[in-house]
Amino acid sequence: MVLELMGVEASSLHIIAFFFVLYVVYKRAIYSRFISPLRYLPKPKTGLFPFSGISRLAQEPVTNIYLRHAKEIPNDGIICVKGPLGSEELLLTSGDAVAEVLVKSPFDYERDGIIRHVLGGSDGVLFFGDETHKQERKLGLQHLGARRVKSLYSMFWEKSLKVANLIALRQAHSGVADSESSISDADLTYWFSRFALDNVIISVFGADLNILGDPKNEMASLFDQLFVPGSRMRIFFALMATLPRWMVACLPLSAIQTPLEAIEKLRQMCRQIVADKQDQLRNMDDKSKPEDLLASLTQWEKFSSAELAIQVFMYILVGHATVSSTATWTIYLLAKHPELQRRLRNEINTHVHSSVPQDISEEDLANLMENVPLLDAICNEALRLYPALHITKRISTKFKHILGNEIPKGTPVILSAWVINRSPHLWGPNSEEFHPERWINDKTGSFNQRGGAVQDYCMLSFGQGVKGCVGQEYARMELKALVAAFVYALHIELREPVGPVFPTEIPPSRPLRDMKFNLSKVEH
Repeated sequence: MVLELMGVEASSLHIIAFFFVLYVVYKRAIYSRFISPLRYLPKPKTGLFPFSGISRLAQEPVTNIYLRHAKEIPNDGIICVKGPLGSEELLLTSGDAVAEVLVKSPFDYERDGIIRHVLGGSDGVLFFGDETHKQERKLGLQHLGARRVKSLYSMFWEKSLKVANLIALRQAHSGVADSESSISDADLTYWFSRFALDNVIISVFGADLNILGDPKNEMASLFDQLFVPGSRMRIFFALMATLPRWMVACLPLSAIQTPLEAIEKLRQMCRQIVADKQDQLRNMDDKSKPEDLLASLTQWEKFSSAELAIQVFMYILVGHATVSSTATWTIYLLAKHPELQRRLRNEINTHVHSSVPQDISEEDLANLMENVPLLDAICNEALRLYPALHITKRISTKFKHILGNEIPKGTPVILSAWVINRSPHLWGPNSEEFHPERWINDKTGSFNQRGGAVQDYCMLSFGQGVKGCVGQEYARMELKALVAAFVYALHIELREPVGPVFPTEIPPSRPLRDMKFNLSKVEH
């Protein structure tokens, strides 16, 4: 009856379904085995039918499946895996393969458009590609590189101590007996997110929205809605990845409408930040104009106001999510390894001499941020094991070769930080264990940049090459300040033992299971 009202005969639907199944079986059984130029590459065993493997995808994250492929399937750096509807995608499994895509030919592989699609259109900092974006990257490095970040040490340290005290107060006023009081990983992420959001808006855009001081801050609350782990956001991203945005926006589901409304409100806020900056610059002479990144982008005059707002949105989004996510994982790892926590605290104490840590000298703070190898090692190991973004895709824009293999134009290439960062072929038999010592030179005790990996380009937490994260130096130093201040101020332990803790697939990476921590102030 419904089909008749829609003017569609059941037989027509049967024909469409038949040809759909026939097409997918052709792609899987004939094209991929006998015709495709990728047919000689190693690949996992899959069924011939359209939905082969769907049940496995429902049971475990796709990145875990990819990591298992990388471990178990003999390969030289590339595995051909099945994508939607029997399409072929390339999973890179070695540093050499990563280098060919991200370092040697970065502009021959463009990002897939899922994030751009979700946010509603225009390019941003994630999509550097043409000459304009190269110049914008250069500007970004001027404002987010090592020299600029050094001037932010004191702000990072002061706000980190403030966050540690706020979290301790939250636990102390939880309303239960001390023996039962604890704080969850969600609480930690809540405060760490606000810490990082406050920093990026002040330091990069010269605006102060009082995010740390205002628990009801609207921007922070809107980002909370976007980053809530669970099935709602999985539904949202799955639909966004497969359907046109306008079609998804028409669906009357709270899992769709809530994040879309949050995105639109955040875009409005970013437009207001841009308008305020433009007004500020118009009313100032050249000598007194601010030197923040947004001021430089505005005076560059390459972007319209709407395009500037997208840049602001992207910088804020990626500029705080990585640190808040990784900081939570780092605290969890230190709670699981109390001896490492004790050693780190002892090293921090050699640089923080005052009973009032806010009064640390600039020299001591610089030494703390730059000359504590164990702090570097712990933060790098947390970034390696728990990258904020597990997987990205690039699409080849022309006929290419990777490790001597012909790659047709339009082929999707999978770059998975979860796979590369944890591969035992690249990091050794303890690749999935928390082992910060891998980052410390045995003979000199100094920090080493490679972490014992057998090849270059084996760490994808910030990408690689000229399209790598423009703010990675900023993020690393911000993370180190937060971890150092937290360990200096608080002793951390898990309230009760927990089994394996897996991260969410939806970025930024967060624990799938609830964890409780007991925190106690450290007497100095």
